[in-house]
Amino acid sequence: MNVDINNPWTWHWGSRYGESLKINIALQGYLAELIESGRLGHIVVDVGSGKSCPIKDVIRDTGARLINVDIAAHENLSNDSQLFIKLDAEKILDANSLEVKEAIKRVSRFLDIDCTKSKDVEPVDTFLLSEIINYIDYQAVIKSGLKWLKPGGRIVIINEPKRGLEDEFSDKGPINNNEVINFLESLGLVIEVADYTNSTANIKIPQALSMMVLVAQKK
Repeated sequence: MNVDINNPWTWHWGSRYGESLKINIALQGYLAELIESGRLGHIVVDVGSGKSCPIKDVIRDTGARLINVDIAAHENLSNDSQLFIKLDAEKILDANSLEVKEAIKRVSRFLDIDCTKSKDVEPVDTFLLSEIINYIDYQAVIKSGLKWLKPGGRIVIINEPKRGLEDEFSDKGPINNNEVINFLESLGLVIEVADYTNSTANIKIPQALSMMVLVAQKK
């Protein structure tokens, strides 16, 4: 496998990141629907945003504030409306690490709240995890992130269980789409959308293994 050692995403995950698919499936459809219906909210966290963060253009005119978390994030691009945090998604599981503590400080400054206090620990309206959960302990990451999600907030997942660089997959990634749905429901989340499509033309993929867009709400 050829990797570009100067590109953190490539070095960490592999040689290809499917931003075009992310834009076509997630941004031009499901997120747009959340925006139009007023359900996207004011604070959005994109976990595995990629270095270019394609959703910024979709939510630009909504007034929402965007927090991008990615191993390849360019932190110097942060501004008043969006924050870039260079962080491996799984590292959020270690609340005592210096990287996570610094990230929490930056988020607190960005949102003008104290994320270490109980009254402020549910600031997020929408979490987006796009083509990332194959590569991480997705259940642990979602459980950890759930405490930051407001009641009524949403988790949007875009994933195909076998799509990507399998050598880089986590052994704690999803086996199939049904596993992801069952896990979210076990946390008390309500599935609002579960749509499926083939990412590869002319190849029929079973629903449990096809590209899935999932929207789940926290009650």
